[in-house]
Amino acid sequence: MEGPLVSVIMPVYNTEAYVGASIGSILQQSYRHFELIVVDDGSTDGTDAVLRTFTDPRIVHVRQANGGVSAALNTALRHVRGSLIARQDSDDISAPTRLARQVEWFQANPEAAILGTWGYFINGDGLSERVLERPVTDAAIRFALLFDSPFVSTSVMWRTALMERCGDFDDSRNVWDDYDMWSRLVPLGKAGNLSQRLVGYRIVGTGLTMTNKAAPAWVEEQRRRNIVRAIPDFPPALVEPFCGNGREHVSIGNKAFRRIKEELLRYIGAITKDEAERASLVETLRATLMNWRVVQHHTFLHRVADHLIKRLQLP
Repeated sequence: MEGPLVSVIMPVYNTEAYVGASIGSILQQSYRHFELIVVDDGSTDGTDAVLRTFTDPRIVHVRQANGGVSAALNTALRHVRGSLIARQDSDDISAPTRLARQVEWFQANPEAAILGTWGYFINGDGLSERVLERPVTDAAIRFALLFDSPFVSTSVMWRTALMERCGDFDDSRNVWDDYDMWSRLVPLGKAGNLSQRLVGYRIVGTGLTMTNKAAPAWVEEQRRRNIVRAIPDFPPALVEPFCGNGREHVSIGNKAFRRIKEELLRYIGAITKDEAERASLVETLRATLMNWRVVQHHTFLHRVADHLIKRLQLP
């Protein structure tokens, strides 16, 4: 068989209506040298019956007591035999060429650690609503990682050999399991996103992203970890203002704003020497910081002052 063996890991919990289409989209891949590890995390609906209708020998079916997404992912990792691991959620779908395109990229980039793709949103009926785009280059991904996850998680593929260095998915419930894992993988090699819409990401009202009230705190905790990892000499007094960036009704103050801007500009200079990419990242930084608040917006004049202060300070 040509090419590396790919292990697709799929955590499943109560997705009776969608898991069949999700598994089907993997079985229809043009790249055939893969295994699909499906971990049913204690589903209580008809999910198990749907899973048992699939008899393809490439499927490894594991059922366990409910422990959460991270626990299911870590169980799947114990069964991986491939040199590349691909993530897919049980209510999402992959285009037929997804695995082939990603395998080709890893073969062309031996120093690579992690790769995602662009995608599109789908609703409960599977209809395309809008596109999902993420930064493409290694430097742009490293910069975006400071603020939020730069990947469509259901599209990500990474090297199995790196798992010994980065560890399992975090099941402590104080960070996003995906955002945390990608944050640990990116420093271990080249990162990328294919600018092709190769996955469909399903939005349903009962999903964790839509219902988790702890989400803002989880994102802030991951920002905290990432800024310290990426910029070890980042001033400790600025870590909390940075982590709370963009939070509603929070102002960070003019002095902190200016210093954070300077630190991030230096970081951009450190991660890329390409002038065009540097200019693009500076513009991204400018747009991001314009959404922060230097002063509270108590009145219209406060809003005007806040806008002018930022306009005068930003590149």
